[in-house]
Amino acid sequence: MEAVATAALAVAQTDVSAGRGAYTAVLVAVISLLGTLLVAVITTVGGARLQRRNAALEESIAARSNEADERIKHLEHEHDVARFELEVSERAKAEEESRDAVARRYREPLLMAAIELYGRLRNIVGDDFLGAFLVRGRPHEKRYAENHTLYQVAQYFCWVEIVRREVQFLAPGNEAQQQELEARLQTVSAAFSSDDLRRVMLHRLKNLPGACEVLMDRMTADARLRGEPTFRLFRGEQRALGEVLTVPLGAAQSAEWGCMGYAQFMEALSRPATAAWFDSLREDIAELSTNLHDRGSRLVVIQAALVELIDALDPQNTRSPHNDREVVALPQR
Repeated sequence: MEAVATAALAVAQTDVSAGRGAYTAVLVAVISLLGTLLVAVITTVGGARLQRRNAALEESIAARSNEADERIKHLEHEHDVARFELEVSERAKAEEESRDAVARRYREPLLMAAIELYGRLRNIVGDDFLGAFLVRGRPHEKRYAENHTLYQVAQYFCWVEIVRREVQFLAPGNEAQQQELEARLQTVSAAFSSDDLRRVMLHRLKNLPGACEVLMDRMTADARLRGEPTFRLFRGEQRALGEVLTVPLGAAQSAEWGCMGYAQFMEALSRPATAAWFDSLREDIAELSTNLHDRGSRLVVIQAALVELIDALDPQNTRSPHNDREVVALPQR
């Protein structure tokens, strides 16, 4: 009996131990499951946070990249604008220098032609050039006195014509000086063409030199002097004389023009068609050679107009001293 009880107790203990073992296994399994779930939750939550952080980082990187791209584009735009402005500035400077070079190329010969014509008229009025050489000179001196005077008149109008064709501005970039030069050129043209010399002196000349004041007094006493026809050239005739002497430089198709020299002019003058343009001026030169006092009024006014043009073209007196720009009055009887 005791043995049975002992066996039963052993079985009972065995059952209890087996129950405890199963409980423990279940507990371990539950804990393991909970751990796994916790790890999964943590992993899921951590992964979500990481994804959010990665997404935010990617957005930040993208935003900074876009900002950098915009900045680069802005800098490139600024660079392009600066380069464009520099190119425009350099192009404008080059064009201005080109205009200045062209203006200088034509101003200089125009100035010299004006100086030479003024000098010849001054010699005619003040030194009796025509009387000394056309009237009393030797044969070749007579030819020279007449023909070279014709040439100097036509040479001046030739350069005026070339300037009209080739140069838009004689003083580019200086509007006031440009207007002054245009006014002085118009005054010379009017001194040659006007039928009212008194009006030219009063309304076109900037200053009235003493020689013109004397002439004004004579005109008050003799109104016929106001319309003196001797040495008058209408504007169309002025241009025609200039065209006669205008020649292309280089090839015939060249866009540049120049003025023929005196030798070439003499050759052209041997052709009747060319000589005909100078017939009236020849007659006037002959008249002035013997009757300068009565018929030379226009020469005084032209002198004054040329002096003002020379002053405008050569304000620094580099080509002719200012004291050599005197307007000479007609000789007394």
